[in-house]
Amino acid sequence: MNKLLQTFLLFTTCLMLSSCTSILSEVELESEFPLEKTSDKVIEIAPGVQMQLATIWPLKGQGTYLQRIKSSVGQQHHTIMVHITLEPTKLEFIAVNDIIGRLYSLKWTPDQTLWEATDQIPKTMIPENIIGDFLLVHLDIDQLKANIKGATVIERGNERIIQTPHGIVRKITRLNRQGDLWQKARIQNPKIGYELDIETIPTP
Repeated sequence: MNKLLQTFLLFTTCLMLSSCTSILSEVELESEFPLEKTSDKVIEIAPGVQMQLATIWPLKGQGTYLQRIKSSVGQQHHTIMVHITLEPTKLEFIAVNDIIGRLYSLKWTPDQTLWEATDQIPKTMIPENIIGDFLLVHLDIDQLKANIKGATVIERGNERIIQTPHGIVRKITRLNRQGDLWQKARIQNPKIGYELDIETIPTP
């Protein structure tokens, strides 16, 4: 059994357990892109559209969750499993895709961003995009509106639209709110044909 497959099986097993974090700390990710930096105060959602992060903290909610994310860009499709730890001053993601084992870990706090990834993940999978997607789905509407610059946020029922004078930059559909997070969400970027289908469940 090769090392990537062994790593995948270990990650898949531990993602289902509440003790996942302690097990993962013993696994060598063999990252070629380690990153440790001061947390950004602004991230770019789209050209000319920014999200201010300084007033996001503290985050609402607390707990551990398991996500299954299916991404589609043109004819390319990927499925990723993500273990999420949510605290008022920490958001942490540990991810593995199915079978191939493309892994990343991201820890985001008010002061620091820690990022580690294999060399197999898409170049678009960067910490800022992952954080931005999470916040676009789960932030309260008033908080989101207050922190988006360069675009208008429209919410109709379970649908959110992030729109500029040049068109829609994100369309977000959410279903089945469970506590502070939504169980199902779809994020669409019409300009580039990018789509994420996200299913989130709390872990024991």
